[in-house]
Amino acid sequence: MKKRKLDCPAEKSDVVEELTSGKMSEGDVDKKVDLFWAVTDVYNIEKHLYYLIFLAESKRERRALAEILKQVRIVRADLLQDLVENRMGSMWCIAKHLIGCSSQLCEVATKEVHTGNVEKGIKMFKHAKFFHDLFWTLMIRKPEDLREEEKE
Repeated sequence: MKKRKLDCPAEKSDVVEELTSGKMSEGDVDKKVDLFWAVTDVYNIEKHLYYLIFLAESKRERRALAEILKQVRIVRADLLQDLVENRMGSMWCIAKHLIGCSSQLCEVATKEVHTGNVEKGIKMFKHAKFFHDLFWTLMIRKPEDLREEEKE
């Protein structure tokens, strides 16, 4: 991406295109990457809500937490629609699990590094990257692209 002086970004179509893709500079990540990590956080919020429901002492508290969980899941589904282009078969569910797996392995890796197990942490980061990359491979490909590959 070229560096350029911006007088009025709205007048320059290439700059407007960059702004709509979410990248403001070469170092900025694509907005879909940011969305991927946002969905991992939403998925983790869901898991924490499960535990709170397990631990809730009253029926009223469990119902209130279950309603919050329902709303969080609706938001996650909405976010996934913007992220998952390949809707073939159970890709939607696979997407959720790949996101969750990648995120959780990063958590494990970070804890390993923190406790001095750097090599094991790096191994966990590599596993997390595998599932992260698998997500992008499967989710951005259209069903017809996958069928074409099967024919080859």
